[in-house]
Amino acid sequence: MSSNDMETLFGTLRLEEIPNIDESPEAAQPIAVDGDVILDVSDDSRYLVSSQVLCGTSSVFRTMLGKDSKFAEAAALRRARLADSNEPIVVRLEDDDPWAMGVVMRVLHSRHYSIPSTVNLTQLGALAVVCDKYAFHEGLHTASSLWVQSLRSDELINQHPEHWLLISWVFGPEEIFTRVSRALVLSSAETDGELTISGNIEPIFRESIPSAVTAQILNRRHQCLTLMKAHVSKLQDSYFTAEVIAPMCRRGVRNHARGVPCDTLQLGHFYRTFHIGQHREWLAAHGTLQQIADGLRTVGSIYYTDNGGNNHAGCSWVPGLIQDVQNTIDSVAGLSFSEFPSRTWGPISHATL
Repeated sequence: MSSNDMETLFGTLRLEEIPNIDESPEAAQPIAVDGDVILDVSDDSRYLVSSQVLCGTSSVFRTMLGKDSKFAEAAALRRARLADSNEPIVVRLEDDDPWAMGVVMRVLHSRHYSIPSTVNLTQLGALAVVCDKYAFHEGLHTASSLWVQSLRSDELINQHPEHWLLISWVFGPEEIFTRVSRALVLSSAETDGELTISGNIEPIFRESIPSAVTAQILNRRHQCLTLMKAHVSKLQDSYFTAEVIAPMCRRGVRNHARGVPCDTLQLGHFYRTFHIGQHREWLAAHGTLQQIADGLRTVGSIYYTDNGGNNHAGCSWVPGLIQDVQNTIDSVAGLSFSEFPSRTWGPISHATL
C-alpha cells in the first residue's frame, strides 16, 4: 500500500499532533501484556498489542509503524523507545468493527483460548472486512479456514451468495468464489450502469467487495445478455428471409404455399410478443438474467391449422427460443482468482517451493 493510500486510510498527522501516549492505557484489553500500541477502536474496545506483531503480519501496519515509516504513529513509537518509556502509543481505528478487530488481534497474538472456534455469517463477513483492509490474510489463514468450514453448507451459500462473495474473495476457497459469483451473474440486475447485488447485505460488506469483482460480474452479465438478444435477432431474421429462401414452417418444406400462412402467423406472434405485447421490454433486459429467462417461459405458443386440417403445432418458435436462452443461462461460468492480478494472497503451491 502506498503512502497516499495510507493517508486516505488513516489521515496524516503533524508531529505536534502525535497521539498522547499517556491516554488511559489501563483501559485497554491486554492482548499483548508487554504491548507498545493501543488500538483504540471504540470507547469500550481498546486493545493493547505488539507493534512487532502488527508489522510482521500486515503490510498496512508495517507502512504506518515500521522503523522507516514517516507517519506520526511511527514517530511517536520511536520517541517512546528512545525515552525508554513503557507507555504505549494510541492508534485510533474508529471505522473498524470492534469485535472483529479484537478477534483478529487475538489470532495474530496466538491467544488461542480466547479465539472463537465458530462464528456466524455476519461475524465472518466483519472479520473478512478487517482482514482485507489491513492485509492480514496470511496471519488469519488457519483460523479463517476453520471458520469458513464450520459455516460451509449448500443451503447457507445458496441463501446468501452476496455475503459469500466477500468472504470467499478474502478467505477462499476459490470453489465457493466461483460458485457464488456465477449465482450473482444470474441474480443481479443493473441500475444506471452499476451492478445491483440482490439480498439483504450490510452496506459495509457491499462496499468492501472490490470494484474489479463487481465489474467482472457485470461484464459476464452483458455477455450473456448479448447472446440472448442474438437468439432473438437470429429468429427474427429467419422469418424475414424465409419467403426468399425456404419456409420456416415444417410442413411447408415441400409445399411453399402451405408454409407461407404458417410463417406469417408465427412472425406476427413474434412481433406482437416482442414489440407490442407484455414482453416488449424483454429486449431492454430489465431485471436479472434469471427473471428475463423466466419471463420468456410465460409466452404461449400459437399455431396454424390449414384447410386440410393439418396441425402446425410443431412450427412454433417459442419452445426453441426458450431452450436457446436456457442453454445460454446454463453456459454462464463463475469467476476465478486468476482473473484478478490484485489478489496476490493465498497458499503457495507445493510445486513452486
